[in-house]
Amino acid sequence: MSELHDPSWYYKAHWRDLSDDYLVEVEKRCKNLHFSYAGMLGPDESLCEVLERDEKTLEENNVTHRQIADVLETLHLECNHKPTSNGSVQHGKYNVYESVYRGAQTSPFQHSDDSGYYGYGSGDRDIRIIRTSDDKEFRFGHLLIHMIRYNGFFEGTGTSYRVDPQEVIDFFEIKPEVDYSVTWKPHKYITMSMSTGAKEDERKTLKFFEAHALEKIEVDGHFIHLLPNFLDTYINYSKYDDKDVDILEILVKEMDAKRNGNNRFYEVCKMSQEKYNAHKKNEVLKYQTIIENFRKNEMTEKDYCNLYLCSFNPTPKWKITSTVVIPDSMKIHGYNFNQNSFNEMLRNELVTFRFVDTKVPDFSEQ
Repeated sequence: MSELHDPSWYYKAHWRDLSDDYLVEVEKRCKNLHFSYAGMLGPDESLCEVLERDEKTLEENNVTHRQIADVLETLHLECNHKPTSNGSVQHGKYNVYESVYRGAQTSPFQHSDDSGYYGYGSGDRDIRIIRTSDDKEFRFGHLLIHMIRYNGFFEGTGTSYRVDPQEVIDFFEIKPEVDYSVTWKPHKYITMSMSTGAKEDERKTLKFFEAHALEKIEVDGHFIHLLPNFLDTYINYSKYDDKDVDILEILVKEMDAKRNGNNRFYEVCKMSQEKYNAHKKNEVLKYQTIIENFRKNEMTEKDYCNLYLCSFNPTPKWKITSTVVIPDSMKIHGYNFNQNSFNEMLRNELVTFRFVDTKVPDFSEQ
């Protein structure tokens, strides 16, 4: 039975951990065609009966709801990370196609006080899978991966988006005690922000770069400044001039500014004072170490992910050149640094490059 929880807890709660009263609310949402135009339960269906029946089917097959979610998620992720002209083929067995919508279906398990938007992670697309051996087709909604994995909900019998657990087990030949989960590997990518022309504040920004860049590279009149990435926030949001202040002092000022009610940095704002002080101390120590490592030429790949490049060419028209130099140790796997494809984009703009450390699915062994 569920006690009082943070509203965000319910989104990933298994149905057996929820109170009877909360399940009644979930059932009402599932039957409300204003909540879901397709409906998630039939008008005469009981949510608990559907959940119990599907759970029994899983037990009879000795297969878990998480195994099914893993199979569906693997196909979805492979479609997005290994695209081909005909969709995505996994092990030569399936072709996968996705139709993405501008909006997203909300989960009926999400608490009414949970203001989080989860549409980018689930609920924004339909997925169609064709088995290549016999051209049989299997369809499901993106949100079902989440609801099967966390809530144990496959939707009601007769609804257009229901996934019958027996059918999915048979279609994908899901076996007991087999791990179908996706393996994730570290991945680095680059993001860019741009502004056209040069305003007075940008001239001021360039002077700031001159004062605080860890390194300045010049190639045929083209300048590249390498800076700690927290200065990106300072440059974009600050109205004061700290050109004579140590950059670690700027970091503390920026963190304190975020702390003082800026809702863009909610996670920092809601920390206790003690936790915030420790967080600030750790951030200063992290960047202090990065700066020291840079000056000693002992940078690690992780250190480089906390730096960003700003490249510009201060000509009278403030036009950027087409050459961007990236040290070999900062080249990002999977990103094409062939500058020919970016010439038009870079010709009239001030561009900031930021390096991001993340994880992506690893299909190398498939």
